[in-house]
Amino acid sequence: MALGIILAEDALAIKEVAVSEDSAEVFGMVVTDEAVVAGAALVTEDEVDYEVGVATEEGVAVEAGIITEDQAVIVDYIETADAPELEEPEEPTPAESEPGEETG
Repeated sequence: MALGIILAEDALAIKEVAVSEDSAEVFGMVVTDEAVVAGAALVTEDEVDYEVGVATEEGVAVEAGIITEDQAVIVDYIETADAPELEEPEEPTPAESEPGEETG
């Protein structure tokens, strides 16, 4: 395993690489005042699994995927700061009496 850390005046960068006989795993992250970017990948003989994301004041974006020789499945997620908030589901109305309790 190898680990690298770079601390600059306006950013921090971290990278990790781990290699075995069967796979390689890579992780990286950069943090600045404006954004955080992170990503990871696991590479084997049969497939590559990866995920990368970025977060800024304006929003968040993430992509994840699995890639094989025959196919690829990729999922993207984006949320912006100006997107309307999702409403919380309403709580169920409680019964007037608990089960087994007399009402009258």
